[in-house]
Amino acid sequence: MSCKAMFEQVNSIFQKGIADHRVAAQQKFESVHSPLASALRDSINSASVMTQTLSREFADSLRQLLALGVSGENSQSTNPLNNMNNGSLLHEKIETLPNPTKDISKQLGEYKYKKHSLKHYK
Repeated sequence: MSCKAMFEQVNSIFQKGIADHRVAAQQKFESVHSPLASALRDSINSASVMTQTLSREFADSLRQLLALGVSGENSQSTNPLNNMNNGSLLHEKIETLPNPTKDISKQLGEYKYKKHSLKHYK
């Protein structure tokens, strides 16, 4: 038998062994990771449904809260929910909220002033 024929025979057997090994490894990989992938997919789907539900409930609660605030301020209004649907009322309510940064800056300034003033009296 020539060297070339032996090499081709060894190479053929080696390539078949590599292909068999690759198929076995792929099957093992899929059998191990398939349940994990399925569990992750289910978890992601559940989280997505929960997020959508919470977003919807939050939006409904916000509408109801704003409607209560409007009905308390404006007792002549017949249906505060109708007023909210045009969007302008919601926009006005959001614009009238105080700026917490200004309040905190003011309080810090007052605290520093008081602290500085007390040092002079000691």
